[in-house]
Amino acid sequence: MKEKQIIITFSSTTDAMLFEMEAKKNNICGRLIPTPTTITAECGLSYKAPLSEKKQVLEVCSMLAFTNYNVYELEM
Repeated sequence: MKEKQIIITFSSTTDAMLFEMEAKKNNICGRLIPTPTTITAECGLSYKAPLSEKKQVLEVCSMLAFTNYNVYELEM
């Protein structure tokens, strides 16, 4: 059964890996995945989390002062 997920794309692999470390520290339930082919992004890695984690995910992006990321909601 497909569920809506939040997908965050990044401008670099470094940003993706930094985000993953911070997400783990903040107990966000998610993981790095290859960027889905339906999304065009600068980096081949994205972070996938349940839609219920959206607020926490955006807080981590803000805390890390990321300016070049995109947020998508996809059924996966």
